[in-house]
Amino acid sequence: MPKYLAPFILLSTIMIAPVMAAEEPQKLDQVVVTATRTEALLKDSPASMTVITREELQQRPIENILEAVRESTGITLSGRGVGSRGVISLRGMQSHQTLILIDGKRTTATDNILGHSNFQYNQVPIEAIERIEIVRGPLSALYGSEALGGVINIITRAVPEKWSGSIRAQGGIRDDSQGGDEASVGVYASGPLGDKVGLTVSASYLDKEKTELNDNALISEIEGQDVTQYLARLTLTPWEGHRFEAEIAKVDEDRARDTNSRGKPPFYESSYDLDRSHYALGYDGTFGSTLLHLNYYQSDFDQVNHRTNGVSPTVTQKLEDRIVDGHVSFPLLGKQLITLGGEYRTEGLKHPSIAGGKKEITYKALFIQDEIDLADNLLLTLGLRGDNHEEFGSETSPRAYLVYHLNDNLSLKGGYGHGFKAPTIKQVSPEYRFNGHHNFVGNPDVGPETSDNYEIAALWHNQRHQVGVTYFYNDIEDLIKTSCITNCKARFGRTFHFENVNEVRIQGLETEIGLALTNNLDFNFNHTYLDAKDQTADRRLADRPRHSANVRLNMQLPQWGVNTALRAEYIGSQVQYSRKGETIDIPNYTLWHFSVSKVLSQNFTLRAGVDNIGDVDLSDKSDNFFYAERGRFYYMGLNAQF
Repeated sequence: MPKYLAPFILLSTIMIAPVMAAEEPQKLDQVVVTATRTEALLKDSPASMTVITREELQQRPIENILEAVRESTGITLSGRGVGSRGVISLRGMQSHQTLILIDGKRTTATDNILGHSNFQYNQVPIEAIERIEIVRGPLSALYGSEALGGVINIITRAVPEKWSGSIRAQGGIRDDSQGGDEASVGVYASGPLGDKVGLTVSASYLDKEKTELNDNALISEIEGQDVTQYLARLTLTPWEGHRFEAEIAKVDEDRARDTNSRGKPPFYESSYDLDRSHYALGYDGTFGSTLLHLNYYQSDFDQVNHRTNGVSPTVTQKLEDRIVDGHVSFPLLGKQLITLGGEYRTEGLKHPSIAGGKKEITYKALFIQDEIDLADNLLLTLGLRGDNHEEFGSETSPRAYLVYHLNDNLSLKGGYGHGFKAPTIKQVSPEYRFNGHHNFVGNPDVGPETSDNYEIAALWHNQRHQVGVTYFYNDIEDLIKTSCITNCKARFGRTFHFENVNEVRIQGLETEIGLALTNNLDFNFNHTYLDAKDQTADRRLADRPRHSANVRLNMQLPQWGVNTALRAEYIGSQVQYSRKGETIDIPNYTLWHFSVSKVLSQNFTLRAGVDNIGDVDLSDKSDNFFYAERGRFYYMGLNAQF
């Protein structure tokens, strides 16, 4: 056991012992929807879940989804190696194996197709978010491809009965002269337009400077960002129990970094214009005890690269998604809730290396779910989904999960789920070819990556405290990788294609502790132990910390309107492998953060803090990190509610 865990485990044991006699759950009565597509109490949800509330989001200087979820149980960061971009790894799975939803609707999986991408985390203004639901473990039985490792569902705020809104202004600086300063503003307003119409509008803007590399000011360690996000939603309720919705969301993002090629001149600025648009129509209907939900939505993502100093840019690419989905839920025999649904989706890619310049693939799916009350304290959820992919064929995803409440305070959960990740258009299309230092071609014989996940969890809770432990075991097969097929001994000019080769086993233990130490002092702790092994190569998986942990201590001083928080993130040691197969050890590190908020009046709250108090620089620890953590960062902001 790592030495850093000892004081936290000792503190937890001391605090838990005297409170075991208390009763009545508190936080677990929250309603969630992601694990079943129907409303359920968090304690009854057939999955390992984390919920991040709007209040928690407001306590930190969060500008995107990655920052919002990175301190959650089971989540660590992996690097993309360009501009210090980081991506989410959920239970040791790759980022493109986690599906991101907004109100249950798919988002364009840019990191699934675009190289070195982490563009998927700027999707919606933070002000518009009500909560974020994270499901750890495959949910392909409900959502199909990309839900191999889990699902992150961003739930936006509903239209209130009376007009309300908020304005947030925030700025921050690093305490060195290497750049990285930030300024942002966000606005939100929502309310009724008469008796039957509701309107929501939200927008945000972020300006983040480039950060220079410590020993070379001509190179950017962290790329700069200029992000503008818009959201507008109109709801119509012509009669009770029936709601129609129209939504438009836009994201205009510019990124820039100073770089060179293979460490040699010329030095140049590489910038990206990233444009995302999303349009949706939806309907929710209630017919007695039957609920009907229908969606049509489309998303487009454009990537355009520019480079200075005469250096040729990368190719322009565009992703297109067109989706129709829906489901109906109804009770059966008084003890079951049946959900039937389907999806029809076309995924398109415009790319000059594809014959004809564009390729489309069609997905079709049907699913069924049965939520069964076996007894007052015993809940069984069964699910089955069949997906048909135009190129590789069909995949069936079953799921079974049991929740047993031994008493009011102690619950057991466990189950099995199958997940899959469809190959991308580039990977599966025989006409795809990319020519560069090395060449890459598609392979129509590539099939989906699949996983079979088993987990069991125990959760104890009362009115003020909760403790949970989850063991999970995941077998992943047919992971897709590139393999050389021609000119393989040459330094440059090799040709690779995609194929299914790797088999991986990931198992681990997740621990979550939440304690109300006093009426004004809360302690939260989560830890993930991860044993991730590449069975094909018989070695540990790269870029997966064996231990990761997060600690948060909150103190409220209501008589002064003050709230303080001290947080710590521990990222354990990792390994990487050189081109010759040699093991490279990557050291652990810990980040400390502090924040304070002061209620100035009923409508205004002042927030301030410092992130990375110790000014941890990963380049001082190792040259082999594929991402960078921001240096010591001071920030201040003002929130106004109206």
